[in-house]
Amino acid sequence: MGRLADKNILITGGNSGIGLAAAQEFDREGARVAICGLNEGSLQAAKETLGAGSLAVRADVSNLTDLDAMFATIKREFGHLDGLFVNAGYSEFLLFEEVTEQSFDKVIAVNFKGPYFTIQKALPLLRQGSSVIINASVGARKGGRQPRPSRPARPQSSISLESSAPNSWAAGFA
Repeated sequence: MGRLADKNILITGGNSGIGLAAAQEFDREGARVAICGLNEGSLQAAKETLGAGSLAVRADVSNLTDLDAMFATIKREFGHLDGLFVNAGYSEFLLFEEVTEQSFDKVIAVNFKGPYFTIQKALPLLRQGSSVIINASVGARKGGRQPRPSRPARPQSSISLESSAPNSWAAGFA
């Protein structure tokens, strides 16, 4: 039995990257893990790396109807939550003058609206003493966008918050 036996944890964006690594660590520590993400294929592949009691739900955290459906599924399958790892995120790396209203709205919807309403809608399922972890980070892909040669290079900006390794998070839920 791990330190998180009998704990139920939801990880948004749990189908890849930091979210998947956290889900795998929580699973190794004995938690029942629910993950959500947008891509059904990567969700199912991620679920296969987790224990038999895990749950994978396709949900867009910026869509309140998706959040309602996800939490209804979690309530039906788990009954309650002991932890919430708000990890889903989205970024676009564009030059300042190339950002459109549509791209701005999508970044804000996933990275601000998503966490806000994820936490709000999780509250009825979170038991006394539950933990909520909010992870916020964005990163450029290797070989990412290069400035146009005809223009001077302009800085691209992003927000990145350092975070602990997933195995140290597990201790906080014990």
